[in-house]
Amino acid sequence: MNDLDRRALLQLLGLSALTLPLAGCERGDAAMAIADVARAPQGDPVRSTLTKFAAGLLDAMPNGNVVVSPTSIAVSLAMLGNGASTTTRTEFEKVLGSPIDALNVELNGLAQRLVAMEGQKGTEMTFWNALWLQKGHWQQPFLEAMKRWYGAGVRLADFVNDPAAVVTAINAFADIGTNGLVPSIVDNSMVTRDTRIVTGNAMYIKGSWVTDFVKELTTKEPFGTGSGAQVSADTMHASWRIPYLQSGLVTSVALPFRHEDLAFIVALPMSTGPVKLTGLPDLCDVLDADEALVDLALPKFHAEFTSSLKAALTGLGLVDAWNDAADFTGMTGDRSLQLGFVQHKAVVTVDETGAKAAAVTAGGAETTSMPMSRDFHVDRAFLWAIAHVPTRSLVMLGREDDPTS
Repeated sequence: MNDLDRRALLQLLGLSALTLPLAGCERGDAAMAIADVARAPQGDPVRSTLTKFAAGLLDAMPNGNVVVSPTSIAVSLAMLGNGASTTTRTEFEKVLGSPIDALNVELNGLAQRLVAMEGQKGTEMTFWNALWLQKGHWQQPFLEAMKRWYGAGVRLADFVNDPAAVVTAINAFADIGTNGLVPSIVDNSMVTRDTRIVTGNAMYIKGSWVTDFVKELTTKEPFGTGSGAQVSADTMHASWRIPYLQSGLVTSVALPFRHEDLAFIVALPMSTGPVKLTGLPDLCDVLDADEALVDLALPKFHAEFTSSLKAALTGLGLVDAWNDAADFTGMTGDRSLQLGFVQHKAVVTVDETGAKAAAVTAGGAETTSMPMSRDFHVDRAFLWAIAHVPTRSLVMLGREDDPTS
């Protein structure tokens, strides 16, 4: 008997899609089991504690264009962390950089603020959390935490007798939640008769610049990739008064969206070649910088990225959760569960009208005065982020190595 047979399979799935139009999610097709608690109010803004986690995650990805959603991944991991105990819980907290109880408050406030932007000032947004559970014994504190902090009711699923139907339901959730950008996230090899739980988060966002780039000014210009090659990239041009920050390591600007709670940060390291975020100042520091008149040249780009996060998360300190030392007794009261996979897929498009991006994270556990103009010409590999301004949260984050690939 192999390890998969020896241990009851637990699928812990985090679905998070972030793309900068909103679709409704049909929830009446599944029996719901709602914990008898109200969702916590959003409270005062909490500054993000995930900066170090985001940097470590991005830098652990392979060379080339990278798109990740630190918010998506953090929500998925924090939901799992609520069901972890002893050293396994400690590892989740080490990786995320904050106690789970504090992250619950932080992520709850962020989620409610993101949802509040829907339909405001050209912004479209949705943010859903859900759980699919096999009927059985689940720890009440875990269910209440999912409802209170993540607004997640429980869909009762029949994994044992009809796992294919649950696959269809979860993929429909992902498809609708990402406006079709991520039409599926699980398959029959992931969700099986041994699956007992799937957690999901789907987020979608679309934002428009305060002022569009003039398309007629977009031209082909040279761009030095991280590998040292020279390519010709479609480059947008504008002269805007925006936050501008220069240090010895990086120069950054913050492009405003029509909704003032969102900003698009571009950070251009002083060095050429491969770009790393660890060791650089916090990308959100530019949000507090003085404005300057900036002669801006920014490549248009579209990037897609898919990667298993197991190696990255293990390197960041999430070790025991993947083996027999895992302790998810906060979910079921026994130690028959362990993390099996965390998969991430993300997409981003930046053009003259704005930015949109989508990300899906899946994790499976198994048994077992008129100033002088500043030049900001992005002609080499750079970092970018979509930030939630009040909380300084990096909702999306990326490394653009080659805008033509």
